[in-house]
Amino acid sequence: QEIGAIVAQNSEAALRGAQAMMQSARTPAERADAERAVALAERDLVHTPLRVGRPGVVTARSASVGERLSEGDSIVSVAASGSIVFIAEIAQSEVGGVAAGQLAEIALAAAPHPLGGVVHGILPADTSSSSALRVRIDLPTGSPPIVGLFGTAHVVIGERRNVPAVPSGAVLRDDITGVTRVAVVTPNDRAHWVEVATGISDSGWVEIVRPPLDPGIGVITSGQVGLPDSARVVATGAVSGDSSAAQELGGSNRPSTPAPAPRSTPGYAKPGSTAPPTR
Repeated sequence: QEIGAIVAQNSEAALRGAQAMMQSARTPAERADAERAVALAERDLVHTPLRVGRPGVVTARSASVGERLSEGDSIVSVAASGSIVFIAEIAQSEVGGVAAGQLAEIALAAAPHPLGGVVHGILPADTSSSSALRVRIDLPTGSPPIVGLFGTAHVVIGERRNVPAVPSGAVLRDDITGVTRVAVVTPNDRAHWVEVATGISDSGWVEIVRPPLDPGIGVITSGQVGLPDSARVVATGAVSGDSSAAQELGGSNRPSTPAPAPRSTPGYAKPGSTAPPTR
């Protein structure tokens, strides 16, 4: 594919000289000689075409039309269609879960649909003081030209299928002790706190690794901060989906929300280029 042409310097000099003769001609004979010189220079003008071997995207243009070039000057940079990549920045503390070959999805503000990609590898940080590392994500051949656009990358760093999960609002973590707990609703409508170990999370659901929770058991998803163990709770009305609200009786009247969870649901951990990965 031809994307431009270069005129040889000697040919351009000959044409300019003939054009100068035309401008300085005073007599009909001089003008006729100048016209023949211009026609001869234009006929002998040497154009060297600029060609690219395969389809791609122009990433940089270093020269403009009519500009004079010296030997070794860069004219244009073209990236092959299959070499377009997305560079995502991820916090160093969260990059441990990212590895080559993982699937990714890139959302661009200027694109109507997300683009699929594959993690190529982790690149060095731009500076020694940077708190983020760069992750190269290769885009498939035939992806639309997106050079210079900004977006957010979601990388699948973990996947769980048919595992118990609870709504993220049901999980409370004590920042001092590091203990993570879930308040479940017993058959006699009382709250019972259970220490749990969590796994990956996604779309408002958190995997419960241990202990095993019975499918369908109710968990309290709001208002459980400070709720004492064995406090009686009762449903007070529907909230969202198939969840129901509950309220503590005989205490601080702090509302709480039990939901019919855990349920078996696939989980996906997706780190973003502008936010740390979720696990």
